[in-house]
Amino acid sequence: MDVSHTIEAKSDQLNADDLIGGPVVVKIMGAKEGAKDQPVILAIATADRGLQPWKPCKTMRRLLVALWGKDASKWVGHFVRLYRDGSVRWAGAEVGGIRLDAADIDRPIEVMLTVTRGNKQPFKVVPLPKEIS
Repeated sequence: MDVSHTIEAKSDQLNADDLIGGPVVVKIMGAKEGAKDQPVILAIATADRGLQPWKPCKTMRRLLVALWGKDASKWVGHFVRLYRDGSVRWAGAEVGGIRLDAADIDRPIEVMLTVTRGNKQPFKVVPLPKEIS
């Protein structure tokens, strides 16, 4: 019996803790401007979760730009696989965060992105299987 749905956080957006049960493939349904601290809000959908907002961090926004360009409206209709990365730090503590590692792209890409001041890390995105996207 899969109980992952019983541990999801009750909030207005997708949180890293919602992904403790495993990764999820979502379709980007819309993009709009958010507040200063979370400037991009993506409407995402899955069959079992319905429509909800994902507010990607700066690193993931940079990765999305590397995938499909700086116009967020061009991201709409694309699929990404999101997972919880427990090593994501905020305010000096490992709190976990949402990362993407697969998308509806033709070939794998790897991008070096800043994760902390002066520290870059490679982010690899692989193609999703065609039957998923």
